[in-house]
Amino acid sequence: MRCFLGVDSGGTKTKAVVTSVDGITLGYALAGSTDIVNAGRKNAVLEICGCVNTAMEMANVRIGDIEFSCFAMSGYGDVVSAYEDINEVVDSVVSGSRLIINDVRAALEGAFPLTAGAIVLAGTGAMCMAKNESGEIFRTDGWGEHIGDIGSAYYIGQMGLREAFKSYDGRSTEGELLRKAREYSSENAGNVCDADIKNIIDSCKGKNIRAYIAGFGKKVDEAAESGDATAMGILEDAAGELFASLKAVVRKSGIKSGDKKIKVSLTGSVFNSEIVKSRLIERISGEGFEYVAPVLSPEYGAVIIAASCVLDEGGLRVFLSNLVENNCDR
Repeated sequence: MRCFLGVDSGGTKTKAVVTSVDGITLGYALAGSTDIVNAGRKNAVLEICGCVNTAMEMANVRIGDIEFSCFAMSGYGDVVSAYEDINEVVDSVVSGSRLIINDVRAALEGAFPLTAGAIVLAGTGAMCMAKNESGEIFRTDGWGEHIGDIGSAYYIGQMGLREAFKSYDGRSTEGELLRKAREYSSENAGNVCDADIKNIIDSCKGKNIRAYIAGFGKKVDEAAESGDATAMGILEDAAGELFASLKAVVRKSGIKSGDKKIKVSLTGSVFNSEIVKSRLIERISGEGFEYVAPVLSPEYGAVIIAASCVLDEGGLRVFLSNLVENNCDR
């Protein structure tokens, strides 16, 4: 059986999908983080192998049945030192024809299959990417938590923790963020009931720091929902930064709007925050853009790119039609 494989590897979770050559989903699987830079190569191999194997078992196919694979890998194209590791991890999972791309590229293709548009991805990290009518790809940010990823969950979590420690030191009025930091400390202490905020310092050292700090972004959102002005300011700042990145990438891409507004889609865990999402959509709607929901999720973007490397125009049209018809709710 001829099949395609698409994998979306992110800082928080990984998804794999196996489809037939005519766009029917045969197998689907979820796994944990496969971010090699932050979670390690060994973990990445285990998670990706497990995810792909589960999807193939569901599809009742073998690796030799996969005609073309597309792996959308976190950090690919950005972290030069990770290129070799990423390639070797992918080679350990599949054989035969395959393509490795950045994970945001897959999100863009899923949102706007074979058409122009722009996407704002804000999860653990953040990046904006746009595709013009000629199929050219442009991006802004995605430069990692130390020098970029502005507006990401990491950015929000870091800003929130900084404010919590300022309150702890007495440099600012004690507010909801300090209480949320103590709560976060206790939740991550296992069975030990210990709300000492200083325990957070230990968790901000060693592996998985990025995910830990990004996780506090949810607490910032909770604080903002309860009316905390400092938390609200952090979320509004994040929305503003994401919008600035969006405007920059659209300007670089030269997407032609004509009489129509440029379509923009949002994806990533940050948009589980209704505050960030609504603030960003408000800005988008007032600046000649049109917010639209993604047509398909990133793993399907990856499988579309895999199919486009093999199928002719007619076959790709059938593939995409079936894919959208049967998976638009994912």
